[in-house]
Amino acid sequence: MPYYALKDPTGEESYDLFLLYKARKYKSFFVGTFYLPGRGRLTPVFKVPWEVSDDVFEVVPSSEVEDAYRMLCVSCGRCCALNSGAFAFGDEIAPVLEKLGQRDLPSREVRVHRVGTVKLYELAVGPGGSCAFYTPRGCEIELKLSWRSKPIICLVHHCSLFAERRGEPYVKVGVKRVGGRPVPVYRRVTRSELESIAEREKAKVRVIYRGLARGRGAR
Repeated sequence: MPYYALKDPTGEESYDLFLLYKARKYKSFFVGTFYLPGRGRLTPVFKVPWEVSDDVFEVVPSSEVEDAYRMLCVSCGRCCALNSGAFAFGDEIAPVLEKLGQRDLPSREVRVHRVGTVKLYELAVGPGGSCAFYTPRGCEIELKLSWRSKPIICLVHHCSLFAERRGEPYVKVGVKRVGGRPVPVYRRVTRSELESIAEREKAKVRVIYRGLARGRGAR
C-alpha cells in the first residue's frame, strides 16, 4: 500500500485550497503530518489502498516515511486557541453542525483552482481568534464526534513541537539552517517527559484563553 504526500502549498489561495479540497476526500486514509528529512519539508501523508490519480499527491517510499518524524498532537490548544485561522469547506462542516448544533459562523465564496466557486466557513471566531469548537478540555468535534470528523485543515495542520520517530517520542529544541532552509532539531525524550511538557503547554494556553474570554465577557 503506497504512501502519498500532499504537494506543498504555493501561497496562492486558489491553488492551496485546491490541495485541501482534493485531500479532504482521503481523510480516512490520513496517517499523519511528517517532517521528511530527505526532502526538508513538513507534509501531510496518506496511505491509500489504491493508485491515486489526483495530481495533488506524490508517492513517498515507505522507508522514507518510516524514518521520518511524525508530528504528535497532544491537544495542548496552541493551534486551536490562539489565532487559529481555522476554516472548513461547506460539505465538511454541515454534518458537524447538524450533530453539535448550529452556530453563527461567517462564510465566504472562494475560488478553488479547477473546481470553481466553493463556500468556505470561518471557524476562528472565538476569543483571540480561537476556533469556534475549541474548549479548554479540547476540540469539541473530536470529543463529541471523532477525530476524523474535523475539517481537513485541522487534521493536517500541526505545530512541530512534538514528534514521534520509530515509536520514540521527540521534542523540538531548536531550528538550524542547512543550505539556506530551516531544519527542525529534535531531542528524544521519555513518554513522561513529553507528557510533562505537554501539560505545561496546555496550562499556558488555558490561562491565556480564559483571559481573552473574560475580556469578551464570556462566562
